[in-house]
Amino acid sequence: MGLGAFRTGLTDDIINVAGTVPMTGYFKNAGQTLREGIEAKINYKLDRWNAYANYTYVNAIYQSAITLSSPFDPFANAAGNIFVAPGDHIPAIPPTASRPGSSTRSPMHGSSASTST
Repeated sequence: MGLGAFRTGLTDDIINVAGTVPMTGYFKNAGQTLREGIEAKINYKLDRWNAYANYTYVNAIYQSAITLSSPFDPFANAAGNIFVAPGDHIPAIPPTASRPGSSTRSPMHGSSASTST
């Protein structure tokens, strides 16, 4: 069993921004960002069998106000911009993740097999 916490603050984080032509984009500095959360794991072993589960919670937020070009986003203004305020969540970073799995070890030749979702 294990439990951990993390807090990572970045300055000049680089993000991908949508371009004005569909399927294009560019990179831009996003100012300051913060990722903080917890990670937990549990592990159970019995003879050759091992079962485990991992869980992560992350709060990923902008800490700087920035303007992002996103002309095809339904939440953009008429000029195609999205205004990001400190405290807004960073997209594409899921707030939670979990992963259960199991493995077994063969008594012959030390081979093993595992599954996870």
